[in-house]
Amino acid sequence: MPQSKAKYDNLLLALQEQYAGSEELRSYPIGAVLDPSSVCKLRCPFCVQSCSPPVRTFGLMKMNLFNRIVEEMGRYLFFVQLFNWGEPFMNSHLADMVGLLKGYGVQKVEVSSNLCIEISDSTIHALINEGLDILTVSIDGFTQQSYSKYRVRGELALALSNMERFANAKRELGMTKPLIQWKYLVFSHNEQELKDARKHARRLGVDFRAVAPYVDVVHHPDWLSSIDKYVMDIYKKKADAPEVETVQAAEGIPIPSEKRSTRCDWHYLFTAINSNGSVTPCCGIWQEKDDFGFLDDKAFSEVWNNDMFKTARRYLKNGRHSGENGNVCLKCPAPEIMGYAHSELCSILLNAPRNVLKKARQLLPDHPVVRELGRLNVVINGILKGLRMRR
Repeated sequence: MPQSKAKYDNLLLALQEQYAGSEELRSYPIGAVLDPSSVCKLRCPFCVQSCSPPVRTFGLMKMNLFNRIVEEMGRYLFFVQLFNWGEPFMNSHLADMVGLLKGYGVQKVEVSSNLCIEISDSTIHALINEGLDILTVSIDGFTQQSYSKYRVRGELALALSNMERFANAKRELGMTKPLIQWKYLVFSHNEQELKDARKHARRLGVDFRAVAPYVDVVHHPDWLSSIDKYVMDIYKKKADAPEVETVQAAEGIPIPSEKRSTRCDWHYLFTAINSNGSVTPCCGIWQEKDDFGFLDDKAFSEVWNNDMFKTARRYLKNGRHSGENGNVCLKCPAPEIMGYAHSELCSILLNAPRNVLKKARQLLPDHPVVRELGRLNVVINGILKGLRMRR
């Protein structure tokens, strides 16, 4: 199914409603986190699912629920992440889910996995043939000793073997996708293995991404990497940055008014649906009690426009609410992901038909993403001009 006019019409409507700060929406999200599984056999110490009891109920998304979600909103989606709280390969319907999304013209479907699970050749081939776009593999170490310090219960040899099998199968099938990217969380105990891991990634023909991880610095301060670029800014002591800002974020105190006026992407452009059918206000919300509704006997559009979402949108627009209790967005715990869809939006609009981009510029010249595209065009035109002059 080619990219339809309905997809781009919905995109423009969603951008208009976001910019206007609308409370009730006619548009659907253009991207989604659809979690196939909240189950995982590993017990990574900084993962919320390793808590006792677990923060989220363990379970697998049933295919009939997935079908219902995609039938309603698939024709509007540009990108989907098939992961969140657990290990996606625990769900035997994963390849079917990818195939259904690609059938609705979803441009980018991504799966993120630790690959520390037995996977059949038929599953690997099915995922590649169904059109999976990105496979992110989380392997943090190049010896079992360092790897298993974070990936508790994990088997490095199994994860590396599965990644190699995906790379080989892609070549054997003559496919250019999925992009296989090795995501390596850099801690103090595995930073000395970065060089060997990079070399192995080159041998396999997969991308390598070393990443600064979240660290529980209260209990594991020694886990922070000694390499500065692999330490998140929130852990760096700055002389001109008072510690109270970090304390406020940790305690869930409302974010400052200048940030509160931001139109959160999660309330207009992106959504997260858990394996049990609950709709979460964003992927940064851990507790089930903070979810905004269930798709048990409801259409997504009904939850998307319920009182919880409308209250959050109203509050983020003008900083006021009517004393509602229990709405986590009134004390946003994750303001850093409010612009979650920004880069995806830029990519979608840059690759959209010319009339769509023209219409976006006419309707929304002051939307942050449209302004960003204007700056990108200036840079790109400057580079092209320079290349022409060299000729």
